[in-house]
Amino acid sequence: MVLSGSAVALLLSAVAAVAYLGIRERETSLQFKQLNRSMVRLRQQLEAAMDVRRLLDHRAMPLPPSGGWAASSDFVALVGELLVAHRPRHIMELGSGLSTIFLADMGDAQDPAQITSLDHDPAYAEQTRAHLCARDLGAHVRVIDAPLQPLDLSGEQYRWYALP
Repeated sequence: MVLSGSAVALLLSAVAAVAYLGIRERETSLQFKQLNRSMVRLRQQLEAAMDVRRLLDHRAMPLPPSGGWAASSDFVALVGELLVAHRPRHIMELGSGLSTIFLADMGDAQDPAQITSLDHDPAYAEQTRAHLCARDLGAHVRVIDAPLQPLDLSGEQYRWYALP
């Protein structure tokens, strides 16, 4: 059987269309799976945020937002679990903010842990201090301005909080 030029062109067009649709179906399936994973992660973050906020008395102002550079809600919830389970006497934190406020507020009112939080950004450190002050939580929390500086460790260069 010999096909004419137009029949060959039609057949090749049909094969190309089927191949294209197969590729699009796979891409759409992958996009759907990624979207589904993102939605599950978002739900987990929202549930954790609700748990965290239920635990705290918001007193003077709402908590700063979570995520981005700030601690995520699931991380803050995990920190709360560890705080309750281990009841540390002193907490050293690298980077102040939502987690600092949460730790200070969640601490034992009768015998709170001492919290030391280093922050490389003076504006964020001051914002954290303002939130702590508004909630009357500053007595057992020390937020230290500690700019990042070069640190040589085994021949590798890193940026780390200034030691003084």
